[in-house]
Amino acid sequence: MVKAFLAGLLFGALLQAVKIDTFEKVASFVSLKDLTVLKFLLTAVGVGTITLFPLITLGVASFHIKPLMLVGIVAGGILFGIGMALLGYCPGTAVIAIGNGALDALAGVVGGLLAGALFTLSYPFIKGLLGPYLGKPHLFFSSNWENLLLALFAGGFLISLAWFLDERQTDKRKISNKQRKDGI
Repeated sequence: MVKAFLAGLLFGALLQAVKIDTFEKVASFVSLKDLTVLKFLLTAVGVGTITLFPLITLGVASFHIKPLMLVGIVAGGILFGIGMALLGYCPGTAVIAIGNGALDALAGVVGGLLAGALFTLSYPFIKGLLGPYLGKPHLFFSSNWENLLLALFAGGFLISLAWFLDERQTDKRKISNKQRKDGI
């Protein structure tokens, strides 16, 4: 638990340092005006992938694949997206925004916790509505070493994509600034 807490503190500090813990930054991402959130997420998932699979290969870590229930996944994704669009924060950035004094984020986190509790309590009754149980998806190789190579490639690709987006956004800013200077 201590390691997870420290990792969470580090991740939160990075989120705050990149300044993606504001409504404006998330709204700019949703409208595709600023890709900072996407670049951060691609980098985080890439680094996480590159970090996790060596630990799995060495037997230090493991993960557990959840069952595939398409209706529940699609419905949950839609509800999550609506909540994020209305609130202007994702769960991680909302907690950081609370630390910065954002009361709207506090309302969203409380609402999310209540919704989670309601889902947990109602799960036995709505389980049948979540769609058929399609088993646990497994997209990986049988060998841990093959999985490691795939993870290194996939993680590297995600990080490279984030850098590509960063360069592209930087180039657009330079062009826009030049146009302003030239009076265009």
